[in-house]
Amino acid sequence: MNRAIFFVVFYMLSTGYCSAQNSEFTFIDDEAQNYRYTVVQAGDNYNFKFDTAPLENTTKLKAGYHVLQSIYKDSSINKTYSEHYIRERARCYVFDSSWHTYSLCFLPNDFSVKHKGRF
Repeated sequence: MNRAIFFVVFYMLSTGYCSAQNSEFTFIDDEAQNYRYTVVQAGDNYNFKFDTAPLENTTKLKAGYHVLQSIYKDSSINKTYSEHYIRERARCYVFDSSWHTYSLCFLPNDFSVKHKGRF
């Protein structure tokens, strides 16, 4: 009986955890433009995809900051990046917080001329 209760509770907790791993969010920029995106957990990392990507680099960085806030719920993340680097053709930015350092990488879309700026 106790074993059955344990498995039911474990299943309920894991189902709620797994359903939260594929989530939809909306970023609203300074001009009140809405950008919908989805976040999917892939191992230790998270992948995010915007339906339509912001065009300006500063708006992309604000959207990336919003992604970090949406995923990690860490209010101490700095709004500006502390450094940037390129890794395997992805442009990455480092955002520091009180306890953690987060890396946010934008992959180029080299396979689509029409959507080259999409991240």
